[in-house]
Amino acid sequence: MLITSRAILVAGRGMRRVTAVGRTAGTVALGGIPLLVAAARDAHNLSVGTTIAAILGGAAAGWLVDDAPGEVITPVAIGPTLRRALRAVYVIGAIAATSWALVVGASRLADAPVTMETQVPLMVASASVAVAIATIAHRNGEPAAGAWGVPASTFAVVLVGGLALRWPGWLPTLADGPTFAHWWVVAAIALATVFIAGADPGARRRAWKR
Repeated sequence: MLITSRAILVAGRGMRRVTAVGRTAGTVALGGIPLLVAAARDAHNLSVGTTIAAILGGAAAGWLVDDAPGEVITPVAIGPTLRRALRAVYVIGAIAATSWALVVGASRLADAPVTMETQVPLMVASASVAVAIATIAHRNGEPAAGAWGVPASTFAVVLVGGLALRWPGWLPTLADGPTFAHWWVVAAIALATVFIAGADPGARRRAWKR
């Protein structure tokens, strides 16, 4: 079925009303509170604040799995792929906008530039884990998959970072170090899980029969 630009605009307006944009921004903002407090009190020690902001900022991506029935979203018939894409646009946009606002606010409070560029691997890993867990919850019939993905991702990332203190050398650490880049590996595993869990079981069976 051909989807026109007008249909996409109508669907976009409908998705905006039902996508968890407020919960996404609220999750990111909650993670940014320690950063703002640290910037106001001690501008020279922001590592803990940026770490917490990265973990919760990434975990907020779990809300993009939440979906409402198609007839509630828009009167225009659209496929599940476009619906997921529109949800992702709104959720990722909310994460980016709120994170930017937090960085600007922290920079003003610290009276110095604040950046979270070094936390990108951690944030991406947290987001990937959140989407993976939320996708599994959605496939299991949970009505609010994001409510599973966000806290579970936060717990999982902190747990892995804590275990890295016990088994250093291969597990990724929460602080900057030789294994910090290993969060990319965690993100890759989580994204593979999303692909497997989110695939149509019928399509997988047809592929195996071939």
